[in-house]
Amino acid sequence: MASTPDEVPQELIELYQAAIDTQHDIELRGGRKLPHTSTNGYMYSSLTKDGRMGIRLSEADRQAFLAEHGAKPFVNYGANIAEHVEVPQALLRRPNELGEYLARSRAYTESLPPKKGKKGKTKG
Repeated sequence: MASTPDEVPQELIELYQAAIDTQHDIELRGGRKLPHTSTNGYMYSSLTKDGRMGIRLSEADRQAFLAEHGAKPFVNYGANIAEHVEVPQALLRRPNELGEYLARSRAYTESLPPKKGKKGKTKG
């Protein structure tokens, strides 16, 4: 099935899912319009409809990732997304390596204080 303009291309979702599948405790959420991973009320990775992936990392991991992969901060809808870096397309095609970064991302995000919902309830 072909993607509509407001959906992420299926091929990219499949690559993202392959990386997620290398980790036993990570689940893809959001369907074709906003595929993402989240925990503790925070998204820690996502794919955009134009095929870019962002991932949240700790300061140390983020600096190492930027240097090692020649990456850049993740910008979406004109805004710099805090603590996120843009995943190079080549890395998106290496699920085992990307899966390791997803595990680091999840661990870092779980270390953050839980985000409160609109009515003061903890999301997760």
